[in-house]
Amino acid sequence: MKPLMYVIFFTPLICWSQWPGNSESINKKTPAKYPLQSGVIAYTISGGASGTATLYFDRNGWRALEHRTIQINRYGTTSTEDRKELTDGDYIYKINLTSATGEKTKDERWSGLMTYKTNAQAFEAIMVSRGGNKVGTDTLLGKPCNKWVFEKGPVTHLWVWEGIPMKIIKKLPGLSYEQTATSFTESSEIEEATFVLPEEIVWK
Repeated sequence: MKPLMYVIFFTPLICWSQWPGNSESINKKTPAKYPLQSGVIAYTISGGASGTATLYFDRNGWRALEHRTIQINRYGTTSTEDRKELTDGDYIYKINLTSATGEKTKDERWSGLMTYKTNAQAFEAIMVSRGGNKVGTDTLLGKPCNKWVFEKGPVTHLWVWEGIPMKIIKKLPGLSYEQTATSFTESSEIEEATFVLPEEIVWK
């Protein structure tokens, strides 16, 4: 009897841990995270790496997926990375498609702050908590962006329009590259399959 109870009790938890995501419920009860209901942004990657990235978002920004494919030149060797990062409400999935591995985390700061702060106030609070300093403004693809500089972490510079990343500079050991938005399609029809994660992933 005990083995059967063990299976009944734990099977739902295993399924839930594979596919959590509360962006739909947050979107219904919390102000919009982004100023647009949905959109698609294409980026080019240059510097110590080359490649492309695409950011898809809907549910007013509470659900977003970035797919990044890059070729890295570091320490005289070249390697390729194919990664996806899904943010579904408070849940974040970072997936390395090349190795079929992934990491799951939970971050309630955005949804918590947005219950009593504006979008701009919430974003600024998060950036400051990460060691960021707002140093000026710029315009990318016609969007007025705030420019942030960070003293620690892989992201050294960030250009943001209303919480949406438009340009990122990353610095890693032996590597530095830029990811810059080249096109922005607003209010896009995004297929639900875009946000479905691969099944054969080993989660850490």
